[in-house]
Amino acid sequence: MVIEDAAKAAVRRTPPQSLSDYALRAIREDLIEGRLLPGQRITTEGLAHSLQISHVPVREALRYLEAEGHLERGPRSRVIVAPVTATEAEEIYRLREILETEVHRVAVAKLTDADFTALDAHFAEMEAAVAAGDTGSFARANRSFHFVAFQRSGMKWMLRFLNIVWDAAARYQTSLFHDSGWEQNLQRHHALIIDAMQRRDADAVNQLMDEHRRVTVDAIRQRNESVPKTDIAESR
Repeated sequence: MVIEDAAKAAVRRTPPQSLSDYALRAIREDLIEGRLLPGQRITTEGLAHSLQISHVPVREALRYLEAEGHLERGPRSRVIVAPVTATEAEEIYRLREILETEVHRVAVAKLTDADFTALDAHFAEMEAAVAAGDTGSFARANRSFHFVAFQRSGMKWMLRFLNIVWDAAARYQTSLFHDSGWEQNLQRHHALIIDAMQRRDADAVNQLMDEHRRVTVDAIRQRNESVPKTDIAESR
């Protein structure tokens, strides 16, 4: 699938009042959607130029993203996008499992007609993104799809932690979205998840989500094993 280029992304974004918030949102989006790749070096100057803002809000955003684990600081204070590893992916997806299982137990029984309309709409958005080969649109619709139930749970602290964990997982998801064949499997899961939610079967939803997450973790592990260690070292 293709990655939306930086120029198109910039047109789609609207700076809010706070330039620091704008920089943080824009850089995080570039990380999540694959415009900034694991191991890639990034600079304050380059980001400030592409976002058309001053260096100060960019530096603040980079410090925040480094604290979240999305970026790493190397020799001579050079900032790089944190590499992806199978071990980290397993930890992140284990956290997702714990949080999502509890949220679905509460949320599935509460889903409304409006929620199912939203689920169908996001499913259609993912279908359109697959047809267009648009990785970024698929990633956004995929997240919106799953967060329909998360938000319906009414569990505010769970939702906060889910946002953090999904941000961490997104770089792994996006890298896999570029491979062929993934979309049919994920969309099959999404259709089955909607069906289980309509039946108010939280156990079935969680079973499907276990498989849904496992597909991603297994793919990451296989990819990691296929990359020569010298290549990983050079990317750092």
